[in-house]
Amino acid sequence: MFRQWRTTLQLSESFAESLSGQRVVTGIDVQVVGYRWLRSVICFYINTFKQQVLRIWVRDIIRQVNLLKLYGPFLMKFLEKTEIILVSSYNYLNSSKWLMRFRNKCKVIPYGHKLPALEFYPETNRKIAALHQRYGSFILLFVGRFRNYKGLHILIESMKKVKGKLLLIGAGPLGKTLRRQVAGAKLDKKIFFLGELPDQEMVLHLHACDILILPSHLRSEAFGFVQLEAMACGKPVVSTELKTGTSFVNQNRKTGLVIRPNDVQALAEAINYLLANPEIRENYGKAGVERVEKYFSMEKMVDNIVEVYESILLSQP
Repeated sequence: MFRQWRTTLQLSESFAESLSGQRVVTGIDVQVVGYRWLRSVICFYINTFKQQVLRIWVRDIIRQVNLLKLYGPFLMKFLEKTEIILVSSYNYLNSSKWLMRFRNKCKVIPYGHKLPALEFYPETNRKIAALHQRYGSFILLFVGRFRNYKGLHILIESMKKVKGKLLLIGAGPLGKTLRRQVAGAKLDKKIFFLGELPDQEMVLHLHACDILILPSHLRSEAFGFVQLEAMACGKPVVSTELKTGTSFVNQNRKTGLVIRPNDVQALAEAINYLLANPEIRENYGKAGVERVEKYFSMEKMVDNIVEVYESILLSQP
């Protein structure tokens, strides 16, 4: 049973969404908080309570403030009945008001990732060279959904003070708004919207870029998974201090720079500092590869989660 599960488990946002309300191992009810969170609680309250319950806490509920006033007491009861809560970083555990009361139930298991393979054939190097020929010597990269908490409006504003070209990979509800901001600031020749790309193309751009930037300004950015992808490619990261997993993944002045959120000037200065210091970029990149291999492998994550499942099953009468 566990062997089959090991080969299919990927604890990412899509995995979290697919697990919500599902029983993936006999005898354990898995609920995911942060994605379809209301459905998770409803499933809990109609449950027969005969199952051991495991919560995967993806992120706090941030935007639904009014609904949370009604929902809060049910969420607390939801957590009281939990056997184990999985959290992706100590940073998030230590800063979440919802989890503080249940710290003794929490177990930190960082997300793991297996980067899509990119074989380095002569044509691969030519593709990377072609990207630099098209966009210039310095390539800055953002990868992710265009959502309110991502801080893309801050990144776009900072590009007025930054050398190099910014490539935006992704799409989302703020796409039109961000395009208008770029056009209004006359940054069309510095910022390029590439849309959603296949994995191999995305990884190619990660290898070609000089810096990955994650400018998120709200706690909805619970982990910053794309940082792992960039670090695995040997790239330094500029991210923000949200007291979440973003600064657990990207270590300030070790694998990149961590700055104050919602600060255009600080973001521009961090980017320009790294662009002006290629040796530091290289050192941060090497440290990033080592950190991903040591703490964030898919195998390590799966082993840790299997251990949690086994402990729950063994504790059943």
